[in-house]
Amino acid sequence: MITDVVIDRIDATIFNRAKIDSFNTEIKVRGADFGEGWMNVYFSWDVIYASDVGYLKFEGRAKVLDSPVKINAIKAAWDSKHEIPGEFVEEITNSINYFCTLNSAFVVRPMNIAPPIKMQAVSAVKAK
Repeated sequence: MITDVVIDRIDATIFNRAKIDSFNTEIKVRGADFGEGWMNVYFSWDVIYASDVGYLKFEGRAKVLDSPVKINAIKAAWDSKHEIPGEFVEEITNSINYFCTLNSAFVVRPMNIAPPIKMQAVSAVKAK
């Protein structure tokens, strides 16, 4: 279970004030450390705005608490392949993405650019 996500570093740069027509988000696992029933996953969460508008980067860590058996299984995979097994990486990356996406709105607002949040289009339907 993810118990905490913490941002240690933020880097945001605007190259030009062009219209933002799209963006790409990427999560990278940069490292991990382990203890009895816990682990920290160190990550970077990067947003690249298309049309050379700019970028946003968060670096931080996610704390995971689980049974020692599960944590040891993740540690074994990390030690041998430097990767987190698929069944765990999905939960971890979804938590990181949720946390960073929500908090990105507070970071980019003073820069006067749109946050990297994909909103659903709403269409009006005339009532019958």
